[in-house]
Amino acid sequence: EISKKGVQDILEDRYGFIWFGGNGLYRYDGYHPRQYKPGSDDSTAVDFGTVYALLEDKQGRIWIGSSNGLFRYEREAGRIQSICRDQLTNRFGKAARIMSLFEDSNGRVWIGSEDKLFVVPVGDSSAIQPVEGLDIGHSNWFREGGVRSILECDSGRLFAASTSGLWQVKNGLTLIRHVPDEFADGVLDFRIENAAWGKGDTLWLATAEGLWAFDAGSSRFYKMVIPGYARQIVNALWVDKQNQVWIAVKDEIFTRSGEGTFRKLEGNTHYLFDGIRAITKGRQGNLWFGGNHGIGMLDLNQDQRLPFYQIGNGSPYHDNHFYRIVQDHSGGFWFRMYRSGLGYCPALDDEFEILLEPPVYYFGEEVKGICTDVDGNVWVITYTNGLFLFEKGHTAYRSIDLGDSLRRIAIPSAIIADNQDSRLLWFSSRAGLCSVDRFTLERKWYHPRDDLPWLDLDAIGMIGQADDGNIWCDLTARSKHIVGYFDRRKGRFFAEPNLPGRPEATWICQFKPVAEGEMWVATNRGMIVIDTRQKKQRFWTEENGFPTNDPLSITPDREGNIWFTGERTIYKYDGKGFDRYNANAAIDRFDNTSSALTREGMVAFGGVNGLHVFDPKKLEK
Repeated sequence: EISKKGVQDILEDRYGFIWFGGNGLYRYDGYHPRQYKPGSDDSTAVDFGTVYALLEDKQGRIWIGSSNGLFRYEREAGRIQSICRDQLTNRFGKAARIMSLFEDSNGRVWIGSEDKLFVVPVGDSSAIQPVEGLDIGHSNWFREGGVRSILECDSGRLFAASTSGLWQVKNGLTLIRHVPDEFADGVLDFRIENAAWGKGDTLWLATAEGLWAFDAGSSRFYKMVIPGYARQIVNALWVDKQNQVWIAVKDEIFTRSGEGTFRKLEGNTHYLFDGIRAITKGRQGNLWFGGNHGIGMLDLNQDQRLPFYQIGNGSPYHDNHFYRIVQDHSGGFWFRMYRSGLGYCPALDDEFEILLEPPVYYFGEEVKGICTDVDGNVWVITYTNGLFLFEKGHTAYRSIDLGDSLRRIAIPSAIIADNQDSRLLWFSSRAGLCSVDRFTLERKWYHPRDDLPWLDLDAIGMIGQADDGNIWCDLTARSKHIVGYFDRRKGRFFAEPNLPGRPEATWICQFKPVAEGEMWVATNRGMIVIDTRQKKQRFWTEENGFPTNDPLSITPDREGNIWFTGERTIYKYDGKGFDRYNANAAIDRFDNTSSALTREGMVAFGGVNGLHVFDPKKLEK
């Protein structure tokens, strides 16, 4: 479907999603493309036709320019509507073909069509103004004419690159045309297909006459000769932050360094045949390009590999499957290993040993949770044998019998050390929540259904403690998993049976405090962000901008960024947007609740056949 009329434009939004415009509108989340169409409740609903231009404005809205006019995608409403249809017309009075979109430094949106240039004032999309003086010139049967790019330089000067030359917007919304001297007589059009700002006042132009540069300060043009391709049409270009120019010529891609050296990029782009029409470099360093027959991506980070650790050469689903990661006060690492028991190593590259192996008659998960207390002791809760204490991180342990009922009825899920009362440990189970005094071993049980009778069960899955001491819990209602909390001071559970917008999660993977008063909860229906002081939950899914509906593990770093994993991808949230990172190809997939921030500031994520540990400051996009 995407390839029927080629790809005309590519946009990476603030959340890291890749949008493609061509034969319709598509969004790519790293796994699958999803098609978007105008809403059926739109009284002016029409198909996009061919999508030529994409823009994300400062408010996060996606503007879509198409052969059937202008559309806008409102994230919060999840709806695409046709806008300004009556104002945006061509010289024949019909809906304009929108070829380019741009938002300037003042927040005005500029719209380029097949024969006009328009501007939308800030905050009023109905008050569209045309810019006088544009002359598109000669038509061309094999390539649509019009305004192909709109750009603003650092000094605030605004230009519209069109198939009849370069137009500068002056005060009073008038235009001045710039063309090289050899096109000044008007016999031939100086046909610009694409444009991008470089360093300083240099504007790079992809044209039917090859690659050109325009100095906005002197208003002079300079022809750039690509060896062996001097007269070839340059269809698209893009300039990165290092002032390197990426150039598409037919079905090949070139780069021009800041020193002026051209290099042909090796890679399989030939299946796009005669026409790469859009090119951009994503935040993760991948080069995206679209042409007459589809979409391509070149991995420019193939030499980057995150550090990857394995225990010998064991089978992927046995010896190297990491479920939980905890670092003790002396720097040693403790792991919950899939169907193997408890793993320990003094350092990542040191000798590894398995402790607390499951009984020979039990083929399941023996170790359920691991935590450390303020004294540096490591506590481990198990399925069949109760609680174990490893004093000061030593591998010699003491077994603590919690009673036969724990093994037969309660079946523990997770364990944490209390951040308010250093005497207490808490573990969750099928029978509820239990506190354990680590000195006297006195236990006290709390059952959710005593306070919330509408719950299905007393069972509690994963837990996490907020900085105010309350314990947030995975509860079950109507066969779905919801989030509630246990108020330690009141000794009561609280939860809302019907929260608007709550996704129907069937699995909660991890609770992770990420900042004061804020906790993130990974579920198989997106991320839940909790204001633990106001007791408010916000649901974050792909529908409202989250990069994956299946986050697995979470950890904040020392710089205030939040890192989390999808099945095979690492994500970073910096408070403004998301970055994606390609994991080492050696890892099969990441697993849930398998994350840690080490004492040295390294981020660790575990998977089914190994462990990624990396310095977040040194990770390249």
